[in-house]
Amino acid sequence: MTYKVVLVPVVFSGKIDEAAAQYESVLNANAAEGWRLVNIAPVDSANDRVVKTGCFKKEKVTDRYSATALIFEK
Repeated sequence: MTYKVVLVPVVFSGKIDEAAAQYESVLNANAAEGWRLVNIAPVDSANDRVVKTGCFKKEKVTDRYSATALIFEK
C-alpha cells in the first residue's frame, strides 16, 4: 500500500462554500487518480524569528502556518 499526504492551507475568507469547493476539488482530483481518502488531520507550525524594528531595537516575531492534511492511500 502507498500513502500520499496533500496539505490544504487553512485560509478563511468568510465564505464556507469556497473552502468546501477547494477540498472537493482536491478530493476529486486524487480520486480520479485512484487515491482513496483515509484520514484528515490538522497541521500547525510556528517559527520564531528576530526582526530589526529600529536602529538598535530587535523584536521576536512568530510566523504561524495552519493547514489540513488529507491522507490518501492507493
